[in-house]
Amino acid sequence: MAAVNANRRGAAPTIEVQGIRKRYGRVLAVDGLSFTVPPGRVTGFAGPNGAGKSTTLRLILGLDAPDEGSALIGGRPYRGLRTPLREVGALLDAGAIHPGRRADDHLRWLARSNGLPVRRVREVLEQVGLAQVARRRAGGFSLGMRQRLGIAAALLGDPPALMFDEPVNGLDPEGVHWIRGLLRGLAAQGRTVLVSSHLMSELEDTADHLVVIGRGRLLADAAVRDVCDAASEGRYVLRTPRPAEAAGSLRSAGAAVTVSGPDSLIVSGLAADRIAALVTAAGVTFSELTAHRASLEEAYLRLTRAATDYTASTEERR
Repeated sequence: MAAVNANRRGAAPTIEVQGIRKRYGRVLAVDGLSFTVPPGRVTGFAGPNGAGKSTTLRLILGLDAPDEGSALIGGRPYRGLRTPLREVGALLDAGAIHPGRRADDHLRWLARSNGLPVRRVREVLEQVGLAQVARRRAGGFSLGMRQRLGIAAALLGDPPALMFDEPVNGLDPEGVHWIRGLLRGLAAQGRTVLVSSHLMSELEDTADHLVVIGRGRLLADAAVRDVCDAASEGRYVLRTPRPAEAAGSLRSAGAAVTVSGPDSLIVSGLAADRIAALVTAAGVTFSELTAHRASLEEAYLRLTRAATDYTASTEERR
């Protein structure tokens, strides 16, 4: 990829969301949300279904107007950008392309509408791995191929800021590996990168910072490491050949105990030395008692537990 445009014009723009509020009829989709996305890092954007993520992205990109607050890119609203593809690249919906249009024609039309050189069409098709199918119609593309075409469109103007909604949708393992490297590479070039995803494993591997929302409100705005550390505090892994007996002894002392494997427990509510003393007093041997390191998925579930509207029943069917 060419050197970032921001390097030719100064620093890449910061995306600033300040107190935005958006209501659709009786539904309050976004409620006083504020956060910033600075250049030079990958910022993950997460939240349960219906949390307001898609609405927020639409507000940033000028596809909807907030009832209150502002969403700015480099201090300007998206609608105020003269050639937006040169400023912000975005992938919101990979299916938003006419199925009868050929891949290179779709990109060529976008290039002309923003005064971009036509050579960029071939460059981005090669970058996303679609050069060999440039003359195929989008209607014959798989979901993963349409996703790559949407990413190509986002990259077309070589913009200093990029926004992606679920960029790994439909991608095979090679494609997932590629998009991770692409996102990290864009941030390393000094670009501003915002990635919305439901896949915490992908955000843990890719993002430096995480913004989590629930029911339209901010739940967390911190480094990924800090989010995981907060969820890890005061929790321990106990490995023992007799987990049921150990769990009973610990629960009777007021600990919260979760089975995490056939011979392992996650224990909270007691100090490590107290856990060891109780298990030993119960005549239960153990091979490990260490501080638990929460995954981003665990941390996310703890953060959003009270802000999830749509949950499946965990009761087994009979």
